[in-house]
Amino acid sequence: MNNERINDWIGLVVLILGGIVIFSFLYHANIWLKRPETYSADPGKEKILLARDEGRKIGTEKIIYKGLADDGKFAMAVVLLEMDPEYAYIHRIPIRKAKEGFSLVGHRFELISARRSRIRMWYIKKAPALAMAQNGTPEKEPWLGPRDAWGP
Repeated sequence: MNNERINDWIGLVVLILGGIVIFSFLYHANIWLKRPETYSADPGKEKILLARDEGRKIGTEKIIYKGLADDGKFAMAVVLLEMDPEYAYIHRIPIRKAKEGFSLVGHRFELISARRSRIRMWYIKKAPALAMAQNGTPEKEPWLGPRDAWGP
């Protein structure tokens, strides 16, 4: 009798562990199959991957990667679609400074890597205003809670 109960418990434990292994495999397979250039765990960041001479529309502007320039810089073209959609404004940005962050026409970016054929960078989206002022309008800078929840 005790032998049958032990076998039942062993079967139940094996079934539960098998389910956990299958679920975790499917979960990680789903994460690994997502396109890395569009996935970010942070909702305030979006990863952008651009090939050379490829563009992306952000707001009312279009940014185009033009490749590496001289002296450790890369070139980006900005097209103002509402004002002058036929002309591209070229910006040469130092790679070292771009890793700390740079701005193009009011949008914030952080460089991940720049190569001759492609560029990878983070697009820093503006944080939504979570706190409202007393008059019902959003505050100038969003309040995201205390900086140190455990301090005084």
